Amino acid sequence: MLTVSRAVTAALLVALTAAAQPAAQTAAAGPAPSRGRTLTYAASADVDNLDPAQRGGTISGAVKELVYGSLVDVTPAREIRPDLATSWKADGSTWTLALRHGVKFQDGTPFNAQAVKAHYDRLLGAENPQRSSDWKPYLDRVEVVDDYTVRFVTKYPDPFFLQRLAASSMIESPQALKKYGRDIARNPVGTGPFRLQEWTPDVRIVLVRNDDYWGDKAYLDQVVVRPVPEPGARAIALESNDVQLADLISPEDMPRLRANPKLRLDSVSTVRQLTVGMNNTKKPFADVRVRQALNYAVDRPAIGKAIFEGLAVVLPGAVPTLASGYAPVGSFPFDSDRARQLLAEAGYPRGFSATLTGTKGRYFKDFEMMQAVQQMLKRVGVTVNIQVVEWARYLQLVNLPPGTSPLEMWLDGWSSDSATDILQQRFGCEFMRPHGVNLHGYCNRDLDALVNQAARTMDDAQRDTYLKLAQQLIQKDAPSIWGLETKSTAGMSRKLHGVLHYPDETLTVDEHTWLEP
Repeated sequence: MLTVSRAVTAALLVALTAAAQPAAQTAAAGPAPSRGRTLTYAASADVDNLDPAQRGGTISGAVKELVYGSLVDVTPAREIRPDLATSWKADGSTWTLALRHGVKFQDGTPFNAQAVKAHYDRLLGAENPQRSSDWKPYLDRVEVVDDYTVRFVTKYPDPFFLQRLAASSMIESPQALKKYGRDIARNPVGTGPFRLQEWTPDVRIVLVRNDDYWGDKAYLDQVVVRPVPEPGARAIALESNDVQLADLISPEDMPRLRANPKLRLDSVSTVRQLTVGMNNTKKPFADVRVRQALNYAVDRPAIGKAIFEGLAVVLPGAVPTLASGYAPVGSFPFDSDRARQLLAEAGYPRGFSATLTGTKGRYFKDFEMMQAVQQMLKRVGVTVNIQVVEWARYLQLVNLPPGTSPLEMWLDGWSSDSATDILQQRFGCEFMRPHGVNLHGYCNRDLDALVNQAARTMDDAQRDTYLKLAQQLIQKDAPSIWGLETKSTAGMSRKLHGVLHYPDETLTVDEHTWLEP
């Protein structure tokens, strides 16, 4: 989930009213934008679904942003701006949004307040799609004031309401939802600048310009997204101009691509965490001493240097250093002797065996990181068997409740720049799968109480106090092996302009993206 800086949030809460116009794009020096052509994008994984009420990872999210409009949008600089909502005002637990006039869904039906209410009624209702956990703990109801005014009533004054909208307010056509039901995941109908033309799983997705889009019509005729899991294959495709955009460029390919005058690289620091999840409901991971031991056994600085070649930094705990609400509460140093001592105290003086499940190519250096963890845990007597699965199977596994999941350990990729959301949604007792995204099976009511206080506190300093205490607590409990915060490097043709590269690793385009002839 993307959030804006607290300075922006504070200003919005004081003013209680937002400006009405999207930010204008500043023309860069060089050739003038021109219409036409097809952009082909090599992505590190296939799209999982195109339902705005479901999750599915950053690749799915990148495509959804092209098909759907959101009530509010967020820029790569983390600034919130109007989109389908033109202005908003807050009054305690009530937020009133004015909606854009003259917008149509891609099936020709009108966008209005009734459509917004239908989307949130779906999230709050019995269907319980994955995005429900973004809203059910906070949102009481949505009311239609008139066709172009909608009212959100929260359960308490919510300092993060606008950030929630920025992360989860894509609106689907109610008529399409009625027609397709849950199959809307493969038949998306939104208000965005592109519409779906073709989807061949594991081959490509083809999006074409939506000529009925309410805003500036897209420069590009088409956007083709191709899943290319192997980093080297993405680099070769860039060099041959088979693709003009590729995500997660490997350090091994960077020098060669940088030397190519037809290409350029774009690197951003991210809040992407690569950790090793542990199923806290299963032995031996139910014992906190085992979880602490594994944290001591992994030399994260060495992994960052040897495998990521400086394109990752140590993740000190549950919250990345760039996230709002991060507090320095200490970290686990590399200490094999301490790891062995804790394992012996827990009853595993000779270690144990476990399976580590993950992907190869979906996350930056995912397989190589699993191999490094495997070797480091072997030194303290823990035998790790690596199981590589396809991205679709990985998503199935991580969506299972901890008590029934076959997973023991898994390479976990997560992006959020809000300490509150990370602590609440990844580790909160009420957010266990299938009701939320807590796959670890970790539950500490004291942590929940601290984070709930933070989520309801309008004062920044007081909120930071609660969050620091919460991070101290979860650091001791160590439900996961804290890993690394990665940089994201995209490769692209120098003829491509207007690419959007976000701190959560999302790489996408919009109606202002264009290609030189």
